[in-house]
Order: sequence, then structure tokens, then C-alpha cells
Amino acid sequence: MPQNELKKASSEEDKLKIIAIAVTLCVAITLYFRIIEVKEVYTHLFYIPIGLASFWFGKKGFFVALILSLVLLLTHLTMDQLFLNNVMRAFMFCIVGLAVGILSEERNRAENELKKYSERLEEKVEGRTRGLKESKNKIEQLHKVAVQMESTQLEEEVYQLTVDAAEKILEFDMCTLDVVEGNQFVVKATSSELPLKGTMSSSVDEGGMAAKTYRTGKSYLTKDLRKEKEARPSLDEYRSGISIPIGKFGVFQAVSTEVDAFDQEDLELGELLISHTTEALKRIRSEKALQESEEKYKSLTKQLPVGVYRTTEDGKFLHANPALAAILEFESVEDLMKISASDAYNDPRERINQIRQWKTTKEIISNELKFRTKKGREIWIRDTGRVILDENGEISYIDGVIEDITDRKKVEELLKKQREELSAFAHTVS
Repeated sequence: MPQNELKKASSEEDKLKIIAIAVTLCVAITLYFRIIEVKEVYTHLFYIPIGLASFWFGKKGFFVALILSLVLLLTHLTMDQLFLNNVMRAFMFCIVGLAVGILSEERNRAENELKKYSERLEEKVEGRTRGLKESKNKIEQLHKVAVQMESTQLEEEVYQLTVDAAEKILEFDMCTLDVVEGNQFVVKATSSELPLKGTMSSSVDEGGMAAKTYRTGKSYLTKDLRKEKEARPSLDEYRSGISIPIGKFGVFQAVSTEVDAFDQEDLELGELLISHTTEALKRIRSEKALQESEEKYKSLTKQLPVGVYRTTEDGKFLHANPALAAILEFESVEDLMKISASDAYNDPRERINQIRQWKTTKEIISNELKFRTKKGREIWIRDTGRVILDENGEISYIDGVIEDITDRKKVEELLKKQREELSAFAHTVS
């Protein structure tokens, strides 16, 4: 027998003993007064065992009041002048015992209800606390997955990391990640427990929860797929599911063979995971597009007969083409990019003034400047460029085109000299 039940049984035995002693004393007192033939009997002490019995045992304690009432009436049955009074006292014993018993049971019932409510409340609090701890743990694990996604350069790895996290962390046993290619959903990754026949490619225009999710950009929690008109599960045994958009890339879905297998928390944690997936895919595709753009830019500038460059504000070369390396008499573009752009200026202060001019006007401006080649030869160039500012108004980089105008400058100097000589000759003749 459990310890609590032993204590309860022992407590009830003690109460019965106390009541038995009190009843015995009351009976003894009654008999004593009867033997000595006392005409008036003081029965106030009877209320003690009656009250205790009814208080401790509820309506069952009424039997003590009944017993004491019978004792009182039977022992004074021959005292005609007191019999009516004793009947009234006995009646009051029963009324008091019954009333106290009813009130006691109501009190016990209320206490039990309060205790049960308190226990249910504690269970809810404990359950909620456990749920919060589990959610916190899952969020921390999803953060680690996000870090892994940030370090990869392959979309396929992001797809697999997403499905693995959904299966192992969120406990979505059957899930799939579909990406839209053209106008078609293409399965990119599935959980280990999802049967192959449970996946299929479909058109964005065919309808279904995947198409609805992709079109609206909203997440859906479906407790019973049989009651959802737009649901078209690939297997009839699927009963519930969640569908989450992956930005404009595709859709993530998880299903179960049980009705109402997912709740709002599952949906929110799924959305958190897919937000990491979406950001990773955006980054990878942006980097890929930027890389392709840079390759096209380099391919284009490589064929140009003029020098093309991109530098930072402090003069570091980000890009240069072979024509610029040739103008500055470097053996290769790689050698050119080892120096600072300021080193090419005959007077480095001119570059500072040039950048200030570009930043102030925010326009494309050409300047004719003297440069010095790697071999120390002084040349004239036309530098046409502009600054590209970031969102804070600071210089992100500088783009420019350089033409070697040394020969033109020599011709201009020669023509200027000839004009001066002709002017002097004409003055002499006149």
C-alpha cells in the first residue's frame, strides 16, 4: 500500500477512535443522569461527537447523531414531562448532523475540484515549459543548420540540409522539397521515409496545395486533406500536411498518414527553417549571377583596345584589362594589379582631386593627366570615369576607361610650335 494511503487510513482510524470515545462518554453521562433520576439533562456535549463525525465523514456522520438521539430518547422514555423536550433535542441532533455532513461534503468536493484543477494547471504549465524548452532546442539546432547553409555554394546541398533538418530536428518523417523549373515542380530532395511513389512532379498550373502555396506565397496547415478541395495528395493514405513557400524558388511540403498530425508550432518552426533555405538560395543565385556578370564584363573588356579598370577608393585594383597593362608597360594584368592606382599618376595628388570631383558631381567626367609607366616613361592619358556609391553614400568602387593620348599630345605640341614659328616669321616679314 502506498505511503499516502497508509497515512490516510491511519488518520481515519484515529478519527473513529476519537468519535467512539466521545460517543461513549455521552452515553455514560446520559445513563448516569438517568440512574440518579435527574429531571433536567444537559445534552450540549452531544454536539461534539455529532459535529466531529459529520465534519470528518460527511453524511455518513449522521449515524452518530441518530445513535445519540435514540440513546437520549430510550433512556428518558418514562420521563413524560421531559420526553417532548428530548424529542426536540434529538430532532436538532439529526438536523445539525445532517447539515454539517452536507456542508462538509460540499467543502470536500470543492477542495477536490480545486485540487484537480490545480493539478491540471500544473500539468499544463509543465507541458508548456517542456514545449518551450523543446522549441528553444529546435530553434538552436535550426540556427546551426542555417550556419551550414551559409557556408555552402551548392543549391543541392541546401536542398538536402533542409530536408535532413526537417526530418531529424522537426521530426517531419515524410517531407519533400520541390523547385520550380520553367513551369514545372521538380523534386530536389525527399526525406528517407517518403516512398518514391509518394512524390511526383507537377505543373504550377495543375492546381493542388503546392501550386496554391507557390502562387499565393502563403503557408498552409491542413488538418484533414480529405476536406481540402484543392488538396491532391500523391497517395490516398496521406491525411494531413503543411505546405510552405520557398520564396519564388519552390515549395516545401510535409505529410502524415494521420489526421491532425501537425499544429501551429510545427508550421512556425517549418517556416523558420524554410526562411534559412530561402536566404541561402538567394545568396547562391545572386553570387552566381554576379560571377557570370563579372565573367562577361571581363570577357568584353579583354577585347577592347582601351584600358579598362575598377579600383577601390584607396587605389586597389579590382579589375584591369590587358590593354591597360600594355599602356602602363606591365608584362601582365596580374603584375599591374599588384600596385596601387595612385602609383601610376605622375602626381598622386591629382587622383585625390579627381575622386573628389567625381564624388561631388556623381557624373562621368574625363580628365587629361600625366601618368608614369612601369619603365619610368612619362605618358599622357585621358581618364574617363565615375564613382559608384553604396547605400550610405560612400564610394563602393571606381570604374574608368583610359586612353593613351601621348601621340596626340605630341602632334598638338608640334602644331603649336609650328604656329608659333609661322607667327614669328610673318611678324619678321612684315
